[in-house]
Amino acid sequence: MAAIYTTVPDGLIPLLESHLPNSLPILRRLQFTRFRGGMRPTARIIFASDSPLVAEQTGQSPSQRNFTAAYLDFGSNIETQLFIYSTLEDGTITDGQEREAAELQIMAAIDAVKQVSREQPDNRAYPGGCLVGTLATVTRETMIKRGVVVKQRAVYEYEKWLFRVDEVPEFEVTLPEGATWAPATERDCEVVISRTTVPRQV
Repeated sequence: MAAIYTTVPDGLIPLLESHLPNSLPILRRLQFTRFRGGMRPTARIIFASDSPLVAEQTGQSPSQRNFTAAYLDFGSNIETQLFIYSTLEDGTITDGQEREAAELQIMAAIDAVKQVSREQPDNRAYPGGCLVGTLATVTRETMIKRGVVVKQRAVYEYEKWLFRVDEVPEFEVTLPEGATWAPATERDCEVVISRTTVPRQV
């Protein structure tokens, strides 16, 4: 079972910081809640784990246990409604029982999303659904495997990839005649936007 909070619980930020870079999308969203207007009354923070959060005041370092954390806001209209992170994304779980526990934590968080959905049925941009952003492949696969219907976009223009820059191999690129390297301009962004199916603004 997952805990549902109306504010960011003590200890969650440092715990997510200890799982960077994979936890970055939800960590940044939670950090944004500190600013005025950064968290609507409809927003909820969800936490599923095998043990409770350690409060920041205790001075203890974040434990390395498995957990799933989510930021949910059905009041965000057409914007991303759910950011979710699971320690399964770190790629360090090799034990079958540990993986099973991590998958059950993901599903406990999804059950909490369903509970909040029942509590907030009105004025929803996606009635009966939830727009999830930056969903990791392993989390999506777990959800699908356990019966959650996940509809993907037909095109993947905005798919995100996480990689280490220092591991990108060095190689020489010969540009075509007349081509040069330069920073992207606003006009370049307009061209990219005009060639995609998702409405965006510069």
